[in-house]
Amino acid sequence: MRLVIASDIHGAADRCAKLMEAIEEIQPDRVALLGDLLYHGPRNDLPEDYAPKQVIEMLNGIANENEVKMRMQNLNKAIMKVRGLGEAYQIGAAYFKKIEKYNGDFQKLWDFHLKG
Repeated sequence: MRLVIASDIHGAADRCAKLMEAIEEIQPDRVALLGDLLYHGPRNDLPEDYAPKQVIEMLNGIANENEVKMRMQNLNKAIMKVRGLGEAYQIGAAYFKKIEKYNGDFQKLWDFHLKG
């Protein structure tokens, strides 16, 4: 399993952008964010590129991707447990890409594309 662990971004957009680049390059199974993501703390000066709203947007993007991956993996595990179904019945990433159409609402994705 590939894992990326990050902390102490302190709301700095350039640090977060470097993290996003590393995540894109490594393609981890999980990303662990340990803390101090947005706030610089009372003892620290503001980073030069302090932009917590930009950091939030970048981090929310990977949060949604991770949830999509997790749900796809769980659904495919459940499919494999059903007698008579196999790999040919597994759901691919293309179905889950449609989650953007529903603003992250997995229930709508299920109802309109997966439930059948």
